[in-house]
Amino acid sequence: LLPNPSSVYQDQSCTGINLLQNGIKLRRTSTQGSLHQQNVSKMLTDAALTTVYLVRHGDKMSMYPMYDGVRFGNNPELTPCGRRQAQLVADLLVQEAGNVSAVISSPYMRSLQAALPLASATGHFIRVEQVLSEDRQRNGPYQPRNSHPTSAGAEDWVLIDKAWDRTYSSPPIPTPEGDEEYWDRIETGPAIMKNHVKRNASQGGALVFFSHSDPSFSLAYGLCSALFNNSQESFVRDFISGGGGLEVTGIIKILLNADNECVKIDVPDNQVSHKSQCGGLTVPHMVRYSVNPGYYWRPEPGVSVADARDEDFD
Repeated sequence: LLPNPSSVYQDQSCTGINLLQNGIKLRRTSTQGSLHQQNVSKMLTDAALTTVYLVRHGDKMSMYPMYDGVRFGNNPELTPCGRRQAQLVADLLVQEAGNVSAVISSPYMRSLQAALPLASATGHFIRVEQVLSEDRQRNGPYQPRNSHPTSAGAEDWVLIDKAWDRTYSSPPIPTPEGDEEYWDRIETGPAIMKNHVKRNASQGGALVFFSHSDPSFSLAYGLCSALFNNSQESFVRDFISGGGGLEVTGIIKILLNADNECVKIDVPDNQVSHKSQCGGLTVPHMVRYSVNPGYYWRPEPGVSVADARDEDFD
């Protein structure tokens, strides 16, 4: 069974209590539970809160045996199923968020394709952000644009090119990228995401970041680590493994207060993957802490780290 999508981690700074409602576990450091619930409810309905969505791209071509790695390299397009899922994500977020103020994407084709329907539906340009890129590209730079795309990919690229926000640019990440380079890069991510929030502060509304499974979890931890007592082990155990992992088009919803501090994070919402009724070769992504304690974030000093597996196509 999938976890209840309403399961959340919440933090109320006045009492120092962390709660997970309807989900994995409940932690209390105060006996004032009822007061805390009231305070949390008031805080979470405060108009100053900003909603941030981290979205994993949809079903991709490289998951299938007929994938032409020579032609597409490490930058596969979405499959027809993935394109359908992208539209379902857009429909869901337009309905749920109401007002979307920014659409930000990894430079990879599959993420740009995933972001395109939402950008079209909201009338926003796509802000291309390098820090959202796929992780650990050990073989060097990804192929940024394929000169021999599929017909659907070519059609999408015409629209992506028109939607590309040319008023914003970010520096490319250094590759090849191993663990150290990934940790260096991803540690800058939360501040960069908050800068996007500040950039849109006057507009209000939600910001939607389209990325990949590993960076999505890494950035979620970077933004909301305080809700897990700054424990990577707790985050991986309770949020990633306990939350069921992140499927294609999985969504992580985060609330930031007026100081851009994380006050709430929902467990991954994988409903679009199920609703699409297509694809299915990609299992929910998760790497257990015991397998690799440094997979999503730089490990604590003295913690032994296994070599993260090479997941160029995640």
